[in-house]
Amino acid sequence: MEKKFEFSFNNKRVRVWFILVIPFILLSIVLSFLLPRGYHLIPVLIPVIVISTYWIWVLLQRKSRRM
Repeated sequence: MEKKFEFSFNNKRVRVWFILVIPFILLSIVLSFLLPRGYHLIPVLIPVIVISTYWIWVLLQRKSRRM
């Protein structure tokens, strides 16, 4: 049985999410309003890259704990 997920800043994943992912999502929202229409792909790609990187980090962390 897995441990319950603790949603507090004592949990390293929550800290990384708030420090890394939330600011980039806010940045992409701001950029979507400021950039011309031809550059709207950039604000879409920023959260995709950051969230993908976050989940890769989570998976690698889980894998390293098992070993």
